[in-house]
Amino acid sequence: MSAAGIPPAGYGEVLGANAILILAEAIRRAGANVTGASIRDALETITDFDGTPMNGKVTFSKTKHDGYGPEALVITRVEKGKLVTIR
Repeated sequence: MSAAGIPPAGYGEVLGANAILILAEAIRRAGANVTGASIRDALETITDFDGTPMNGKVTFSKTKHDGYGPEALVITRVEKGKLVTIR
């Protein structure tokens, strides 16, 4: 959105961009036969993927479907009008 001259309105853009980047990686891994099942199976092979702007790496498996681990959580506070990372 910044490239289009539109300031980001919140974190929704980042979450949406992450989803698209992860989906694109799964489609790439699915190969020539892209179906819902092949995308699901490909998602479950993604480990330590760092192709998103979020902190932390994305990992999925047959039993883990949330993608991000606790390292993706960053705690911030506002100081003098700016976000300052606490952890």
